[in-house]
Amino acid sequence: MIMAGPLDKLFDQARRMGEDVQRAAQDLAKVEVTGEAGAGMVQVTLNGRREVRKVQIDPQLLSDRALLEDLTAGAMNDALRKLEKTLGQKVSGLTGGIKMPGGFPGF
Repeated sequence: MIMAGPLDKLFDQARRMGEDVQRAAQDLAKVEVTGEAGAGMVQVTLNGRREVRKVQIDPQLLSDRALLEDLTAGAMNDALRKLEKTLGQKVSGLTGGIKMPGGFPGF
């Protein structure tokens, strides 16, 4: 009978942590935030993968292309800021405040 030593326990713990991180990344990908500009005349919804899920435009803006373009950029930037904040808070809660390496969702 082979007894599990400290190294085996360490590898097991690392494997479980990897699974937890993978599960957390999948959960973070499901997060959705909506940014807006022009008092809500343009709204952009992003998911945790930074994919645009929805764009809503007030029909009044359709006659002013320049304003529509500016407000769309503003709504997108607002959504990105909100997403970064939301993901950062969620990751911080999952990691107990430990900074995650670059490339992990939210950083």
